[in-house]
Amino acid sequence: MAALAVMCLQQVNAQQNDKRRERKPLTTEQIVERRVNQLTKSLELSEDQVKKITSLMENFYKETSGLQRNSEEMKTAREKLNKDIEAVLTQDQATKFKELNMRQRPQKPNRSR
Repeated sequence: MAALAVMCLQQVNAQQNDKRRERKPLTTEQIVERRVNQLTKSLELSEDQVKKITSLMENFYKETSGLQRNSEEMKTAREKLNKDIEAVLTQDQATKFKELNMRQRPQKPNRSR
């Protein structure tokens, strides 16, 4: 009986792994929409803020499409995007936005010795 249960679990895990591999990467529009929705819920954005932040993010992805994810250029572009977003937010929202970013992108320890 236990062996049957283990075999069933293995089959389910294999099917889940197949589904993960089949997922297509999100489009830029889907990424922007998902991120703006997250910010809207977390920061209670107004309609005007949603429009401005959506535009900022769309421009960010267009400008950084050819950059490597962890390059200095990408880091600089991401920092600029965050500052531009903060400029659209109220002071309270900007504080919460910074806290959200700190949780999502924890600082890596300095590896130089």
